[in-house]
Amino acid sequence: MRQYVGRVLLLATIAAAPSVGAQGKPARPTPLVPPSTVAGFGDADVVQPVPPSFDHSAFDALLHRHVRNGLIDYPAFRNNPEFARYLASLKTAKLDGLEEAERIAFWLNVYNAFTIQLVASHGETESIRNIDKTFGVLKLKGPWSRLFVEAAGRTLTLDDVQHRILRHDFSEPRVHFALSFATLGGPPQRSEAYTAAKLDEQLEDQARTFLRDTRKNRVDTANYTVHLSPVIARYRTDFGESTTSLGRFLADYFPDGGAERRFLLPAKRAPAPAVTVTAPVTGDSVARLQDSIRVAARNRRALEVYFRVKETPYDWGLNIQRRAVGKK
Repeated sequence: MRQYVGRVLLLATIAAAPSVGAQGKPARPTPLVPPSTVAGFGDADVVQPVPPSFDHSAFDALLHRHVRNGLIDYPAFRNNPEFARYLASLKTAKLDGLEEAERIAFWLNVYNAFTIQLVASHGETESIRNIDKTFGVLKLKGPWSRLFVEAAGRTLTLDDVQHRILRHDFSEPRVHFALSFATLGGPPQRSEAYTAAKLDEQLEDQARTFLRDTRKNRVDTANYTVHLSPVIARYRTDFGESTTSLGRFLADYFPDGGAERRFLLPAKRAPAPAVTVTAPVTGDSVARLQDSIRVAARNRRALEVYFRVKETPYDWGLNIQRRAVGKK
């Protein structure tokens, strides 16, 4: 009986001991679940689900080939099967579950792609305003009110995309610099599509490029005037409710230490010293209080920026590559 119990104890001890590998080291236990599904377990990292996205690579390739220095080879898009397939993909796109950056990039590309399609399909070479004219007069709001944009299961106008979606649904004023209006006066068309991964970098670059174009925007410090393109001036509240807010936004795109940046930002001054008036009130204490009020008012004004905004002329010429004029 003792021998039997001893054998049982020996077998139990062996079973409880860690297994030994070929080099005499304890072998790793077999995990109950794959290592990739457990944070910090095993050699593999946790596999995170990839957020949904929309593929703009076809449009990206077309822009790389047919846009130079912000100017577009419109005839190259006319009857282009790759372009037609991309437009068709926009029509059936599903936006459910897309992150905000994905949706902003999607609608920016929608606006720009359908603007290109509009100009290319009409063979226009001078101005987008020549489209939808009757006897030389622009109808209603022109092509921007035409229902021809088919995207995400909706039929929209270009105005719908700009105002009802991009401006209304997102608090992102930089979208104004990413829309290609098919004009020389508007922001330049990028030679790449907008993507969520690069969106912030792309919008910053568009804003900087557009705002530093002195033909469209310039700061006149001597006359306390900021000359702005209608692209900004007509939508001032998108950039802040006050002149100070607008100035802060614009200042970010001018060099540090430059005269424009200093002009656009509020001056920094120390607050007025506090004055306490105690009874009895004397002429001297009243005078000190009045001085303090004046200093406080001056310092408060110094925290605000005052300048006039004037619109610069807008060039409605078509942003077409001149070598493309006459192409079919």
